[in-house]
Amino acid sequence: MPSGALTTRFGSITTANTAQLTSAVTNTSRKYLLVQNIATSTVTIGIGFAPTTTQGIQLTAGAGITFESSYIPTGAVWVLSSVTASNYTILEA
Repeated sequence: MPSGALTTRFGSITTANTAQLTSAVTNTSRKYLLVQNIATSTVTIGIGFAPTTTQGIQLTAGAGITFESSYIPTGAVWVLSSVTASNYTILEA
């Protein structure tokens, strides 16, 4: 089983309805990626593109998405929410 150090990133939406680039930038060496919505509102993520209200992966409150094993996207992680101060966490290796 693979092992290694995780980089933990926390963030919060500063401007509602505007896609924000997170600190998880493009990483061609990425081997694991988890994005979790730790807010009470829905957030939309885009990996390698800025999400819109109609394009992206919607994560409801408490939901997350994990990429591991045979496919791990290397693009930068973007987030969008209609609610300011919506929090999210990102783990990557």
